[in-house]
Amino acid sequence: MSMDAQEGLESRIERWRAYVLAHDAVETSIAVVEGQLRDHAARLSEAGLDAEEAFLVALRRVAVSDEASPQLRSDVHRRVVD
Repeated sequence: MSMDAQEGLESRIERWRAYVLAHDAVETSIAVVEGQLRDHAARLSEAGLDAEEAFLVALRRVAVSDEASPQLRSDVHRRVVD
Protein backbone atom coordinates (compact mmCIF):
# COMPACT_ATOMS: atom_id res chain seq x y z
CA MET A 1 0.00 0.00 0.00
CA SER A 2 1.40 3.42 -0.90
CA MET A 3 2.12 5.99 1.79
CA ASP A 4 -0.65 8.28 0.47
CA ALA A 5 -3.16 5.44 0.49
CA GLN A 6 -2.10 4.45 4.01
CA GLU A 7 -2.47 8.04 5.25
CA GLY A 8 -5.86 8.38 3.57
CA LEU A 9 -7.07 5.15 5.07
CA GLU A 10 -5.78 6.05 8.55
CA SER A 11 -7.59 9.39 8.35
CA ARG A 12 -10.88 7.73 7.47
CA ILE A 13 -10.54 5.10 10.17
CA GLU A 14 -9.71 7.76 12.78
CA ARG A 15 -12.85 9.73 11.80
CA TRP A 16 -14.92 6.54 11.94
CA ARG A 17 -13.53 5.64 15.38
CA ALA A 18 -14.21 9.13 16.74
CA TYR A 19 -17.73 9.01 15.35
CA VAL A 20 -18.67 5.66 16.87
CA LEU A 21 -17.10 6.56 20.22
CA ALA A 22 -19.09 9.80 20.27
CA HIS A 23 -22.26 7.77 19.78
CA ASP A 24 -21.90 5.55 22.84
CA ALA A 25 -20.34 2.53 21.18
CA VAL A 26 -18.54 0.07 23.44
CA GLU A 27 -14.75 0.43 23.10
CA THR A 28 -14.09 -3.31 23.05
CA SER A 29 -16.58 -3.83 20.24
CA ILE A 30 -14.97 -0.99 18.32
CA ALA A 31 -11.55 -2.63 18.57
CA VAL A 32 -12.86 -5.86 17.04
CA VAL A 33 -14.69 -4.09 14.24
CA GLU A 34 -11.77 -1.73 13.62
CA GLY A 35 -9.42 -4.68 13.16
CA GLN A 36 -11.74 -6.23 10.60
CA LEU A 37 -12.18 -2.85 8.90
CA ARG A 38 -8.41 -2.35 8.65
CA ASP A 39 -7.85 -5.86 7.27
CA HIS A 40 -10.50 -5.52 4.57
CA ALA A 41 -9.46 -1.98 3.63
CA ALA A 42 -5.77 -2.94 3.35
CA ARG A 43 -6.57 -5.85 1.03
CA LEU A 44 -8.80 -3.64 -1.10
CA SER A 45 -6.20 -0.89 -1.28
CA GLU A 46 -3.54 -3.40 -2.33
CA ALA A 47 -5.94 -4.55 -5.05
CA GLY A 48 -5.98 -1.01 -6.46
CA LEU A 49 -8.86 0.82 -4.81
CA ASP A 50 -8.14 4.32 -3.53
CA ALA A 51 -8.43 5.01 0.20
CA GLU A 52 -12.00 6.31 0.03
CA GLU A 53 -13.27 3.35 -2.01
CA ALA A 54 -11.36 0.83 0.09
CA PHE A 55 -12.76 2.29 3.31
CA LEU A 56 -16.37 2.37 2.11
CA VAL A 57 -16.30 -1.15 0.65
CA ALA A 58 -14.57 -2.47 3.78
CA LEU A 59 -17.14 -0.76 6.00
CA ARG A 60 -19.96 -2.36 4.07
CA ARG A 61 -18.31 -5.79 4.29
CA VAL A 62 -17.75 -5.46 8.02
CA ALA A 63 -21.35 -4.31 8.41
CA VAL A 64 -22.63 -7.63 7.05
CA SER A 65 -20.00 -9.78 8.79
CA ASP A 66 -21.24 -12.27 11.36
CA GLU A 67 -18.14 -11.59 13.49
CA ALA A 68 -18.96 -7.98 14.37
CA SER A 69 -21.29 -7.05 17.22
CA PRO A 70 -24.79 -6.92 15.70
CA GLN A 71 -25.80 -3.69 17.46
CA LEU A 72 -22.58 -1.86 16.63
CA ARG A 73 -22.62 -3.20 13.10
CA SER A 74 -26.14 -1.94 12.51
CA ASP A 75 -25.59 1.42 14.18
CA VAL A 76 -22.31 2.23 12.48
CA HIS A 77 -23.45 1.15 9.06
CA ARG A 78 -26.66 3.14 9.24
CA ARG A 79 -24.99 6.32 10.46
CA VAL A 80 -21.79 6.31 8.38
CA VAL A 81 -22.82 4.79 5.06
CA ASP A 82 -26.39 6.00 4.61
